[in-house]
Amino acid sequence: MALTSTGRVGLGTTAPVSDLSLSQVTSQSSTAGQNLGELSFVGFNRPNASASIQALSKDYDDTGLLLFKTSPNGSGAVERLRITADGQVGIGTNNPQAGLHIDRPESGSTTALGVLLGGGTSGNPSIELRGSTSSPYLDFVENPGLDYSTRLISQAGTLNLQYGGTATKPSYILNVQGGLQCVGTVNTSDQRLKQDIRPLSGALASVLSLRGVRYRWNTLGVQRGGTAGAEQVGVLAQEVEQVLPELVSTGADGYKAMNYAQLTPVLIEAIKELKAENDALKARAAASEAKATAAEAAAAADKAQATATLETFEARLRRLEAGSAQVQR
Repeated sequence: MALTSTGRVGLGTTAPVSDLSLSQVTSQSSTAGQNLGELSFVGFNRPNASASIQALSKDYDDTGLLLFKTSPNGSGAVERLRITADGQVGIGTNNPQAGLHIDRPESGSTTALGVLLGGGTSGNPSIELRGSTSSPYLDFVENPGLDYSTRLISQAGTLNLQYGGTATKPSYILNVQGGLQCVGTVNTSDQRLKQDIRPLSGALASVLSLRGVRYRWNTLGVQRGGTAGAEQVGVLAQEVEQVLPELVSTGADGYKAMNYAQLTPVLIEAIKELKAENDALKARAAASEAKATAAEAAAAADKAQATATLETFEARLRRLEAGSAQVQR
């Protein structure tokens, strides 16, 4: 150990370059990973270090990396965190592949990876990155005592958004303040998931009570994701709610949203009702036409009969006139 006149302390070196310098005692070889010094923290009368900080060489030059170690069971400190020579940080891995690379099993698990970003123990929200077998997921926790409020989980290549919050489920768990583009969308509609199934009546009257409008988003609408100045077509949720309340939901902020997809079955039944009315009108028109045709045929028959009768009378009259002329002679 060396103590310079400037108060610097050197361990393994007589020329410390900082207030406390630890230097490799033996000459450094060209092999990477040479121990450049380790600062250990050992409890009173204990054989093993409880924690330590170790420096290793990266190459045969001045580059190096740091290892931070702790002891889980008194058998000696093991590596927990590593800072590489190029500044990448690895937790649970000795070969970090990014600025921060965490590969740390959850407590009591050998398969699930866990990262917790919490706001303290006073019920503040937290974000948890976890995984179960081959399904990674991201949990958002808003209230204490919840496993998660919302969960984003990847399962068999499908990204799922799940709700696990309070008993009062919000009207929607995904609110996109802007446009959403996709190749296609599908809605869950399996009959096995439904009950109290009954016909949808009065659909045509409901549709006739609605109105489509053209509009542009106002300042508040633009703030919530609408495109300023762009011409839009649609309906007004407050008007639809008066006719088909099932299609309208109200968010926690009091603003209303319209389920355009559920308008489709209403339009289907309205078209069917309209077709039924059209078919009835066509049947009535056909019956009237048939009746008129029959009437024309009867009139033609009556006319023909009257003509024949008239011709018979005329023939008899001519015979009578002929007979009267002969008598006069």
